[in-house]
Amino acid sequence: MSDETETAPAFQLTPERVGRIRELLAELVTACAPHGKETVGDAEHRETLARCRDTITDLINERDALVKANGEAGEELARWRGDL
Repeated sequence: MSDETETAPAFQLTPERVGRIRELLAELVTACAPHGKETVGDAEHRETLARCRDTITDLINERDALVKANGEAGEELARWRGDL
């Protein structure tokens, strides 16, 4: 995307979207922490929230690794082509 008027492809996460996902993850971390006396239903909900938290954490970590690898591959290609 070389022009600010272009929109991100549907599969690409914008920085704003990544920020919202990170905020949600922070909320899930807080929500998964025990808060006083729990009922059986609370424990089940906490387990579900914990699974969501773990999945989002994995997703964000994989995304960050892919962004880093993509940047490194781009630099390597630019060096190979003599652009750098």
